[in-house]
Amino acid sequence: MNKKLLALLAAGALIITGCATKGNVKNKEDDNKKTEQSNNSSEEKKEEDNNTNKEQSSTETTENKDNSENTGNNENNNNKNNSVNSEGKNNNNTQTVKTGNHDFAAAKKLVDIVGVSGNDVSRLSSQTNLLHWLTQSKIKTTKAANGETLFTVSSADYLDAINAVTSKTYTKEEAINLLKGSHFSEKDGNSAKSNAVPKEDEVYYYKGDNVIAFTTRIMGNNHPQEVESQDKWVVEGDKIKINVVDKMTKTKISTITLKINNKQYAGGNVKSKYYVESIRSN
Repeated sequence: MNKKLLALLAAGALIITGCATKGNVKNKEDDNKKTEQSNNSSEEKKEEDNNTNKEQSSTETTENKDNSENTGNNENNNNKNNSVNSEGKNNNNTQTVKTGNHDFAAAKKLVDIVGVSGNDVSRLSSQTNLLHWLTQSKIKTTKAANGETLFTVSSADYLDAINAVTSKTYTKEEAINLLKGSHFSEKDGNSAKSNAVPKEDEVYYYKGDNVIAFTTRIMGNNHPQEVESQDKWVVEGDKIKINVVDKMTKTKISTITLKINNKQYAGGNVKSKYYVESIRSN
């Protein structure tokens, strides 16, 4: 009886042990599955995170690229704008250099002279009043012993005046030769020490101190023509074109072209700012 009971108990213990083992194995398998699922879930989450990071990185890269391109385009546009502005500034400067070299006050003084008398210097041999008119800003006026009004001008100042009113470049000798007519005389002495007084319309040239002395009737200022106002002058590089018009009708009489004086000659004193390049009658 006791042996049978012990055998039954032993068999029951084996069954319980087997069940427990199976339960443990099953639990272990379940735990392994849970672990694998957890690991897989972690790996999947990690992979998703990696993918998300890649997408974000790609997006950031694209945005950075776009920003870089936009920045580059903006810089290029700014450079282009700066280049255009620089070119415009240079053009303005060039224009300023072209018009800024002119002395309109000096131009007016010269054009006021030739606008009335013209520039036919061949008449100097017979018209001493033209000599006075062309050299009026350079002559000295004195009273001779006989009461006559005596005008004197240095040959240097006279040469500057002739080279201002004509397009040709004159030497001193050529300019003096323009005066030689029936009323012209050369004197060897010095003008300051001479007691000789030229008669009306006579011209003396003193070689001792290179002075021209003469008497004449001065040209009046009541002229029928006048120079147009400065706002109507036309500037073309180193030239200025100025119209002479009738005072009453404002009809154009002639166009005087002045040019910045680049003449080279010896024997002058102060070269004028301009010379008369041409006078074209209407």
